[in-house]
Amino acid sequence: MKAYELFGFDNVVGRLFGLEVEAEGINLPRAPAGWDQVDDGSLRGVFPDSRSEYVTKGAVTKDEAIALLKSLYTEADNSQTIWDFSFRTSFHVHINILDLEEERVLNIIYAYRLLESALFTKCGAVRKNNRFCLRAADSDSFIDVSDMAFRRGLKEAAMFAHGEDMRYSSLNLASLRKHGTLELRCKDASSSVENMIDWVETIDKLVNWAVSFKNPLEMFHAVQEVRIPLPVAVLDIETQDKEYAKDISLSLQIPFLYSQYVEAQEVKRARLKAGLGDNQVRVRAILDDIEALPQIRIDDIRPVFNWQPVGGA
Repeated sequence: MKAYELFGFDNVVGRLFGLEVEAEGINLPRAPAGWDQVDDGSLRGVFPDSRSEYVTKGAVTKDEAIALLKSLYTEADNSQTIWDFSFRTSFHVHINILDLEEERVLNIIYAYRLLESALFTKCGAVRKNNRFCLRAADSDSFIDVSDMAFRRGLKEAAMFAHGEDMRYSSLNLASLRKHGTLELRCKDASSSVENMIDWVETIDKLVNWAVSFKNPLEMFHAVQEVRIPLPVAVLDIETQDKEYAKDISLSLQIPFLYSQYVEAQEVKRARLKAGLGDNQVRVRAILDDIEALPQIRIDDIRPVFNWQPVGGA
């Protein structure tokens, strides 16, 4: 099933992006064609002269995104803008996923999990340990919900993608239901347009690689065959082995979780084919989950807590 069907959107076709540039400074430029200029209360200054957020008008192709960034920075030069990209500012990129099959959206999430540390090498020191772009290493909530996407499917996981820990994750899954996109929030904004363009091209590389596989299991097996560090092979980024190893360790469970999801979907289809109603299938799935829980006896946990029965040993 395609993502637009999962989330109830009209289909939007193509590798499209939405850009958001948060800026502080002096003599900020007025938005050129193709951009909206909006206020953002999280920034310092007075809108629109010393604080602004620039948002592309709708979804655009990669080439259009690059042209729009160039036009914004040309307008800044003409306005004699003095950019002040503080820790409060950032560059967010939305990726259209509506025309993708669920499996390929999961591939993008998996690719991000595998390559998070490599991506952050392009994001500036102020974005690490930043509460507005929490990495997997910073947020149990992000790991839990993104893992759920592989275990339960995108639609169910997206229902739990709310609250600040999720909305401020470096890869924002709350954007799935709200916009039909995956939002990457990790990049710092820069006074260099070349730096900003390089980030769009890096994301495009990531997505191109991810969607080249049919599903996360195919990606997993392909990764085993890569003979050079994955960040170099996919993104042409050199990174420390220990950082990549950390990403791998935080992603080890994903192929197993996805295998469970595929198996559960096959069981559901078989039960529907056998004539069970959809509600009956849901009840059966819940019962299966309960049966799969480990059976714990009181004698197993008594030593851990040093419990004693009332009245004696």
